[in-house]
Amino acid sequence: MNDLTITTDFTDIALPTDLAASQQLNRDLLTLVVALQARVKRLEAELTELKERLNDSSSNSSNPPSRSKR
Repeated sequence: MNDLTITTDFTDIALPTDLAASQQLNRDLLTLVVALQARVKRLEAELTELKERLNDSSSNSSNPPSRSKR
């Protein structure tokens, strides 16, 4: 989901004028929220892993310096 565009200017967005269109917009927005929540969860897990790898150097691990992760 790298094609996400962040919109901060909502002045040109036309909101639905009827119930069916409003309900569809709500469904679309809920789908987007779920996708973004999943993306945040994946990115948080990746960040945690990268932090752990960064902290796992030869000075604080059982690996000899030549085998230390860089």
